[in-house]
Amino acid sequence: MRPPALRLPSPRSPAAQCTVGTASLSVIIPAYDEAERLPRTLEESLAHLSTTRRGPWEIIVVDDGSHDSTCEFVAARLAAEPRLRLLSSGRGANRGKGAALAAGAAAARGDLLLLLDADGATPLSALPALERRARELFPSLQIRGWAYDARGYRIASVPVAWRDVEGSK
Repeated sequence: MRPPALRLPSPRSPAAQCTVGTASLSVIIPAYDEAERLPRTLEESLAHLSTTRRGPWEIIVVDDGSHDSTCEFVAARLAAEPRLRLLSSGRGANRGKGAALAAGAAAARGDLLLLLDADGATPLSALPALERRARELFPSLQIRGWAYDARGYRIASVPVAWRDVEGSK
């Protein structure tokens, strides 16, 4: 059985005007041996979402079998932040970034899913512009499971701030 289609409102409709920043959001961060870089990205993301996001949100860190303290760092933050979730494949059980992203997407509760690398090369401050542009480009986008019906749309760039993070994988 196919899931029902999700329709984004037209960018000209009142619903679209007020939905930027209000739709439920799941941020998925795959992590493998990221104990050095994840703390900064996670803290910046939590602070940003806490102060700017009007709708419900969550951050899901998917530890993909790290050998370092990635999992322990996130686990220590869980009690202080109920919107933070941790999934783990178990120490040493590395299944790859794709599997980590798929696990995070399957566990996500949000209407919108955002994939964010642990190095924080693209900050969450770019999200409002990305949401607005997506609604402009795809006013009639229909989503059915993992299939997207976006025929007839031209590919366009959405400028976001990006920074080089030394040691990124």
